[in-house]
Amino acid sequence: MQNSAVFACLLLAIASCMLVIYEMHANISDMRNDNQKLKLQVSQLQVQTSGGNTKDTLASRMGEGRTRQRELTRKRRMKTEQHRTVEENVSATPVKVLQSAQSSSNTHHHGEAGERGKVRSSTDPWPTAFYIGMPKAGSTSLFKLLLEHPDVCPPHVPFQPQKIEKEPSFFILQDEYAKGIEHYLDHFRDSPKCKRKAGGKGKALFFDGSTRYMHKTSVPKMIKKDFPETLHKKLRFVCILREPIQRDRSWRGQVYRNRKQELTDQVYLADLRTRVKENKQKNGWSDLEYGEYDTLLRAWWKHFDRKQFLVLSYETMLANETDSLRRVVEFLGLDVEPIKHDLKLPHVNVDPNKKEVENLADLDARLCRDLRTRYAPHLERLYRMLGSDGMSPWQPPFPRFPDPCVPSSKQQREGR
Repeated sequence: MQNSAVFACLLLAIASCMLVIYEMHANISDMRNDNQKLKLQVSQLQVQTSGGNTKDTLASRMGEGRTRQRELTRKRRMKTEQHRTVEENVSATPVKVLQSAQSSSNTHHHGEAGERGKVRSSTDPWPTAFYIGMPKAGSTSLFKLLLEHPDVCPPHVPFQPQKIEKEPSFFILQDEYAKGIEHYLDHFRDSPKCKRKAGGKGKALFFDGSTRYMHKTSVPKMIKKDFPETLHKKLRFVCILREPIQRDRSWRGQVYRNRKQELTDQVYLADLRTRVKENKQKNGWSDLEYGEYDTLLRAWWKHFDRKQFLVLSYETMLANETDSLRRVVEFLGLDVEPIKHDLKLPHVNVDPNKKEVENLADLDARLCRDLRTRYAPHLERLYRMLGSDGMSPWQPPFPRFPDPCVPSSKQQREGR
């Protein structure tokens, strides 16, 4: 009786495979017919043009032909994905094979669902770890340290796996997002470090280090929409927060260096005063809102459990690098042992020629106090949020930021 059941299942599996092969053959035939029709249309266009049509008409018709060709290419890619999904499941039971083929067929007819990731293959290299903010708070140093771990798989330029790209910024750049989720996953495919592991032969943690994700409160909703639901609770988000006024000074320095411009103390003061004035007048959005950490975090917590977040203080991390970095590594579910040396942050993105004064209090004490007053209620709410129950077990007590408006001369006398 048992042998009969096994034999029946074997026959069903063979029948399923034959059905898939037949369907693939039919699809290839359809594609060939489409190509022949396209060539015929082009030939007809050329004949029409030689009979007196204008060059503009030919260009228009040829444009239609290229559009048709792109559509054929898109269909081929979708068919290839459909067959790959079936192949991945061919070792399953015959019933599961048929269900997979039916599901793939539905994906073909509802392309938008496939484009946005809800029915993607489980073997796709979805990142499950994110550094979402803030810029100028040690993100690049942390990223370089994590790259030393054998299980961390960084993003790279699509189709250039040897060229690491720390910040894909897919969810905040409209042009990138418009290319679809396939383009995003191309930042992680074919990684020379983790290609083997992504196939299930080892542990692999794909890591997106886009520091500006925290700025845009629509990003968490987009991630939840585009990522498979089975991954939602597995995602981990790391935030490193720096005292807002000092972070702004460092951030503007980076912005001006990217523009190949010099940011002297006086230029920074003029820049800051303009932004403060515009913010008070409510003339649109201001990057001073980057320092409203409580508002930004609350937007993320609406979509993901706060236990999925590790929020560290930049100042504390510099004072106790080893403990802070071990927390990050363990929070991401990685083994600390592969990092043999003492955990120390490498110093990167530092201008060796920088001569500007870091402390705003030395430049304009009144402006510093005004900004401190502006951020005070936001920081008080932040301290309460991070001190409440429900945070990650790896979340340390979050300390108060140092007073940014203490003059440098006083700090030196106090031994700071």
